[in-house]
Amino acid sequence: MIHKTKRRRPSARGRILFTTSLLSCLAVGAVAETVLDQARMAIESHPAVAGLRAQVCQATSQVDQARASIRPQATFRLNGGVSLTSNIENSEIQPRRFDDKQIDGVFSINQTIYDWGISSASVGIAENTRAAARLGVEIESERIAADILSIMISRQELVAHDAQYRDYQAKLMVLAERIEAGVEAGVNRLTDLRSIKIAMLDAEVAHTQVNRQLDLIEADLKERLNLSFGDAMPLYLDYIAARPLALPRIASDQTREVKRIDFDASSSALELKRTKAERRPSLNAIVDTTLFDVDSYSSEYEVTGRIQMNFPLYDGGSNKARQQEHIWQGRSIDHQRQDLIRNHMSQTASVLKQFDLLTENLRKVGDKIAEVELQLEEALAREGQTESQPLATAGLLTELNSLFVEQSTLEKDIELERLRGIFFADELGATLSLTYGASTC
Repeated sequence: MIHKTKRRRPSARGRILFTTSLLSCLAVGAVAETVLDQARMAIESHPAVAGLRAQVCQATSQVDQARASIRPQATFRLNGGVSLTSNIENSEIQPRRFDDKQIDGVFSINQTIYDWGISSASVGIAENTRAAARLGVEIESERIAADILSIMISRQELVAHDAQYRDYQAKLMVLAERIEAGVEAGVNRLTDLRSIKIAMLDAEVAHTQVNRQLDLIEADLKERLNLSFGDAMPLYLDYIAARPLALPRIASDQTREVKRIDFDASSSALELKRTKAERRPSLNAIVDTTLFDVDSYSSEYEVTGRIQMNFPLYDGGSNKARQQEHIWQGRSIDHQRQDLIRNHMSQTASVLKQFDLLTENLRKVGDKIAEVELQLEEALAREGQTESQPLATAGLLTELNSLFVEQSTLEKDIELERLRGIFFADELGATLSLTYGASTC
């Protein structure tokens, strides 16, 4: 849980990244509710996501092809020819079928009776490919959403820095005017005024750098995803409203990446099964119906049925080589799976550790802010009463400004780690209610 300092003046409200700096975006968010969500559209239309969605459609076609191979195959063909020679004793009673230029029609039905699981393995491979492609769409969509949110989180940090530097410069200006009046009255020294002017210049330089960084990340968002800050704001506000405060967890062997590679492993096993089955005999039933002399509308026909068994004898060792290929492919996939699990466990542990460390540092900075604010209040109360120490007051203002900047940076880092944790737990899509786009197959 993020601890925030309670003792803070109302004028410092703009210093907290994910509370008050967010309020400056609510007007943009309210307007964005009435228009299309450009960020979600950018995710769905991203080339990487569109390409994976095309793979889903391709795999769907492969499933249809594999299932079609199990069903009966019907064909019709016409056989035409010219009688080149004959040895018929009585040509007067020659049947119509033997006339020159006869055309016969043949209607055939071929049904696989048993193929040792070749057809079912083909269907399973195609279905695994489609399921893996669908997971790929989800993974890539969430990755792009995480990129957008990372940029927006960094943007909110800079917005908080901008507000803080404005407040800091305004307070230095008030202090400088007070010191300048004291110099004219002979109360303060000219060196004190110069020191304040230098501090004001330093603050102006830092403020300029913040604005430059804002321009850079806005250009990055535009270049990578063709979005502006206003376009991405609805997605960011949805995330801030729905994100879990506690980091979600998922078993490392249950992530989408592991499930996708499990489909690859299953396909590899089915490939091996299919390759082995190709070395065994297959059994087919064939029915042929021949219509003799179809051009004369005769009623002569012949129906024949047969059982066909194919025995593979020798293929030069190709089948054995393919079996070895699938065996090694399966081992490679298994090692990749173990590597994915190990990396996920390491990344999750790193996120949890870093999240706790940053949260503790944020608490310490909040305590330090409360302490410095109290010192500043006491220093301001002494000004013009018993003594005047403008440089000490300026030092407290500078220290407080640095603490507020550090606080907003820590809040940004915490939000980035939270985002990483949600992404690694495969919860970002549910948090944002992503639809992953409709299939156009």
